[in-house]
Amino acid sequence: MISIIKRSKNLALFLGCAMAVLSSCNKDLEQFAEAPAVPSGLSLGETLAASATDSLFYKIVLKSGLTATLNNKANAYTFFVPDNDAVIASFGGSLASANFVISNLPAASAAGIVSYNLIPQIFASTAFPATFPNVQIPTGIILDPTNPLVRMTTFLSKRGTQYYVNNVPIGIVDVATANGIIHKPLAIVAPPTRVLKDAMNRVANLTYFKAAIARADSGQTGLRRFDSLLNYAVTNMTVLAPNDVAFQTLIFGLAYQGYLSTRPTPYTGTDSATALATANGAVAAGPVFLSTNNITTAQVRGIMAYHFLASNAVTASNPTGAYQPNIRVFSVNFSSTASFVKTLVNTSVAVHPGILVNAIFTGPVVSTLTFSSYGSFPPGGAPFSYTANAVSKDSHAVNGVFYIIDKVLLPQ
Repeated sequence: MISIIKRSKNLALFLGCAMAVLSSCNKDLEQFAEAPAVPSGLSLGETLAASATDSLFYKIVLKSGLTATLNNKANAYTFFVPDNDAVIASFGGSLASANFVISNLPAASAAGIVSYNLIPQIFASTAFPATFPNVQIPTGIILDPTNPLVRMTTFLSKRGTQYYVNNVPIGIVDVATANGIIHKPLAIVAPPTRVLKDAMNRVANLTYFKAAIARADSGQTGLRRFDSLLNYAVTNMTVLAPNDVAFQTLIFGLAYQGYLSTRPTPYTGTDSATALATANGAVAAGPVFLSTNNITTAQVRGIMAYHFLASNAVTASNPTGAYQPNIRVFSVNFSSTASFVKTLVNTSVAVHPGILVNAIFTGPVVSTLTFSSYGSFPPGGAPFSYTANAVSKDSHAVNGVFYIIDKVLLPQ
C-alpha cells in the first residue's frame, strides 16, 4: 500500500509539473510524426507475378514459400531476378529442361536461391563500386540461427558501364517496385553450398595441391594452417590451385636440376641420362614427393602462401593493416590491364610485388585469365615471364572462390 501511495504522489507531482510547463508555454503542442504510409504500387512479388518474361523465376519464388516476404511493403529489398531467357540458359538451354529442373527443385533449394538473391536493403546501381575487387553485401541467407547478422554474402561490382553480381553480368538495373528494386542478371546466381576444402577435395586433378597443403601445414596450428583456412566457413578468400600436371612439371624440374647440382660441370651424357631417370622417378612417386627431403617445408609453405590472394585493408577486424586472405576476387573483378595483386607472401615480405594478373574480356565476361609469378622455372628467367593460365575460373564456395591453374607460381 505504501508503495502504491508513493507512486500516486510521484504521478501527481509529475502531472502538476507538466501542467505548469504547459500553461507557461504559448505555443502549440508538438505534433508527433505519423507512421509512414504504405508504399503504393506493386510489390516485388506482385511485380514478378505480373511479368510474363519473369514467369520461370516466379515459379521458383512460389516453390520457395517466400512470396509473403517479397510482398511485405513494410520492408525494402534489392532483388536479383533473371528473366526467362536467363533461367533457360542456366537450366539446360530449353524451356522444357528449365521447367523440368524447376518442377524437381526441392523447396529448400528454391528458398536458398531466392534468399541468396534477396538483399535486405536498397542497393541501387549507383552504389556498385568500380574499385578493386568488389563490395561484400549480406543476403537473406542466415548462416547462424543464433545470430541473424551472420549471413551468406554476395559481391557487387562495376567495370566500365557493366554491372555484376559475383561473376554474373547484369543486363538491366534499377527496376523500381513499391518495396525495393530489381536488377536482372543474365544467369541464375546460385548460392554456394560447400566450403573451399570440400569443394576442392571433389576436384580429381588437385591431388598434388592437397599434398602441398599438408606439407606446408606441418608444425602449424589453428588458422595458421592453410587447411584450417580452407575449411573455415567465415573467411573470404581467393585461392589459385595448380593442377596435378603443373606440380608434376615442377617436380620433374626440381629432381632433374637437383641431381645435376651434385655433378661437376661440364655434364656428361651419363649425368644427363641419370638426371632424366631421377626426374621421371620423382614424378612416378606421385604427390608423396612433396613430403620428402627433396624440398623443405619452408619452401612448400612459401609456394602455397603465394597462391592465396591477400589484402592489407584496415578494417575493424584488421586495425593494423596486416596482410590477410580476406578478398574474394571473381574473374570480372581483375583488370584488363595487367595489374599486381598481393598474396600471403606479403605477410612476411611486405615489399614483394605480388602476382601479375591479366584478364581478357570477351563482351562482359572473362575469356582468358593469366597469372604471372616473380620467380621463373627454370630459375634465372625474367620476373613475371613465367605465366599460368586459369583452366577453370570462378569456382564458388561458401568461404571463397578458387581457380585451377596450369603452372605452380613461384614467389622468387
